[in-house]
Amino acid sequence: MMKAEDFFSQSLNSKNFYARLPTDDVAKNLDIFEVDIIAQAFKFANTPNNSAECESILELLAIGLLSNNISYLPINFDWLELAKKASCIYAKELSPGGDRSLRMKSALVNYCILDLLSLSLEEDSKILETRTFTQQFVWDWMPFLNGEVLVDSTSSNTKYIDNHTTVEAFSSLLPTQLDAVQSSQLIAITSCYSDGMHLWLPGQTLKYISWHQPIVLFFEHESNKFIITRDGDVINYDKGVLVASFPVNAIWRARYLAGSIIASDWSLASVFFRLDMRTLGIDQIPSDPVILLNDICQVRDTYYLIDKMQGHVFSFDLNFNFMSKKMQFGKSPTRLYDPISIRNINDQLHVVSWLTGNMVVIPAF
Repeated sequence: MMKAEDFFSQSLNSKNFYARLPTDDVAKNLDIFEVDIIAQAFKFANTPNNSAECESILELLAIGLLSNNISYLPINFDWLELAKKASCIYAKELSPGGDRSLRMKSALVNYCILDLLSLSLEEDSKILETRTFTQQFVWDWMPFLNGEVLVDSTSSNTKYIDNHTTVEAFSSLLPTQLDAVQSSQLIAITSCYSDGMHLWLPGQTLKYISWHQPIVLFFEHESNKFIITRDGDVINYDKGVLVASFPVNAIWRARYLAGSIIASDWSLASVFFRLDMRTLGIDQIPSDPVILLNDICQVRDTYYLIDKMQGHVFSFDLNFNFMSKKMQFGKSPTRLYDPISIRNINDQLHVVSWLTGNMVVIPAF
């Protein structure tokens, strides 16, 4: 029988570590010892998040969920609450000095629970279109000119595609976000990992903007250009002046929407931040039931949010009161697994999942 320490000795690489889920056929063929998942679930539920025991319990629970050849979870336990606990540990371990191993094992337990719970859930949204990117591990996508631009995890990670044919492809460090520059046809290619950023117009030379840390967002407001750095500084790029600072450990995603910046720090669970560019005031917004905000878009009077740890699209009103949710967790093209990007295109929501490379299109709701 395989030992737990052998099972988890694989590289902590997100592309591989989360590849196996309980409903996959490969999971049912694992030769691993049986685990009493109810006993481990109760133990995890009653163990403080900062306990030294937490990681070993998560290992056993993940092995039990993956290898016990179960097709449903016992009903005498609040599995969603347990998944939320695991997600909050993931967030905490993203803080400076956090434990990567504990973080990834907590995410795996969350995903395994959601995978099994999703078996009994019906599709609850009209599916307008599905697509699987051949590149996989796509960070962001947007229509542009007569085609589309995407950033992925390949060596030539930035691509302009026209009529399903890659017209241009090049490397721009490790890009994770795309935004149109409104006063021109340029695209801002930014990152939460690589220092600096790029500006690009397909068919023209890529322009690198040097900075001493990652730039997560480049945007325009009232004819001025601004950048937001990963540590939360908002800088008037034209004047080189600091105008605001988000109270974060790190910003992983930020979007400019109708005069405000919505910024997410994954290490702070169940909240995000809003900067009003008119007043430069910053509010901390409760996001429950969203745990880790991965992206946001707006359709008229409704915001749509996606959560790194859940397989849903969540709708909020303009005051950020939660209204409803659609979609389910899973690997299939009609479901969401680590949704990373959401865009409003003609009142249709285009959602990309990072771990599967799937994009699903649903009506705004």
